[in-house]
Amino acid sequence: MLHHSAMGVIHWWGMRMRSQLLAKIWILVLLCSHPGLQSAHAAENTFNLDAKIAATVPTSDEDRWLIIPWRTNLMKARLEAQNLNRPMFLWIMNGNPMGCT
Repeated sequence: MLHHSAMGVIHWWGMRMRSQLLAKIWILVLLCSHPGLQSAHAAENTFNLDAKIAATVPTSDEDRWLIIPWRTNLMKARLEAQNLNRPMFLWIMNGNPMGCT
């Protein structure tokens, strides 16, 4: 069990930390609520977000693989390739399709 004076120090320290945290939160709220900062940052963030989205969306050249008529039945695909005198491309792997094995 803690001595009475030690408990007082712990209480004082806790009160001090709590007041410092509240002061930091208050400053953050005041800074974030400034109208000039919000509009400037909002426009900048919107521009950055649009640029990031545009950079991740595939182009039409990168999406060409979607027009390939992929087959999921190996035997039907083999017969089709044989009838059309075309080679087969097999994608074979072991494990999770995302590479998380």
